[in-house]
Amino acid sequence: MLADIGDKIFEPDGLILHRSKLPSLDIANAQYTSVLHGHDASETSILRTRPENAHPPVLRIGGFALAIRLSRTRDDMVQTGHITLYGHARSPFTQRVHIALEEARADYTFHVVDLLDRQTVACAFVLKPPIRQIPTITYGSKGDPQHPPAGSAKIYESLIILEFIADIFPEAKLLPVDPVCRARVRLFVHTFETKVADAFRTFFFAYMTGADSTLLEGLEMVQALLPPSGFAVEEWSLADIAAAPILTWICTISGQDLGTHPAGEGLKLHEALEGPKFARLTKYIEDLQERPTYKSTDWGKVSRTHPT
Repeated sequence: MLADIGDKIFEPDGLILHRSKLPSLDIANAQYTSVLHGHDASETSILRTRPENAHPPVLRIGGFALAIRLSRTRDDMVQTGHITLYGHARSPFTQRVHIALEEARADYTFHVVDLLDRQTVACAFVLKPPIRQIPTITYGSKGDPQHPPAGSAKIYESLIILEFIADIFPEAKLLPVDPVCRARVRLFVHTFETKVADAFRTFFFAYMTGADSTLLEGLEMVQALLPPSGFAVEEWSLADIAAAPILTWICTISGQDLGTHPAGEGLKLHEALEGPKFARLTKYIEDLQERPTYKSTDWGKVSRTHPT
């Protein structure tokens, strides 16, 4: 069965049906229209006419009913401008945005900003008020990344960028359709950001006494929000994109005892995370790291140079 969205032909489940074998078609969901057209006379296709978030249609052939899983294409999405991501490959906050763009299959340019060379035009752009940080994205006409086109939107703060990407790529399903699940995603992100991400910054980059306990308590709170298995709200979402890079950093650099904390404190933290108390969190991190978009945006081994 070939599903046709616009001029794109897909084979959702590996089953191809020819017109000669289809005496009749009936779409169970009235919000869909059945059509017989395609790039080849033998192709049967379904033209999507339903509103967003409606249930998938069912194609009835004789006594059989086949649910059609519609494939995601860029044509389904509402990106109207070009995205340029300004960031650094070794920034966990940049990686958040990078993962989301890859999940959405966005049309984007990744412009690496070297924060050690603040004389460059790109750095002057991202570091002047009110931005003064990476990651930042521009959204608008495509042009030289070092000279963002006039009138392009400039958006910063990684979590805000993630929400923006979810908005312009609804078919990527970075946010669940169900309002309750959406609320769970946002609760998870809020808890993670206030209890883990902030403590992560303090423990590794601006150490204060008690930062280790604060970070462990935050990780325990996040673990308590996880379901017995799978991702933060079962299905992959912005919650997992927000968490994956920072959780990986915590595990990796604590194991190397890197950071502004006293020598040995990182190793103690690492040992605690490897204990049975954090078994569920450990499995969650392993699942995050197996996501293809995480692997394709991973910054690799951490060096002793302070990452951006």
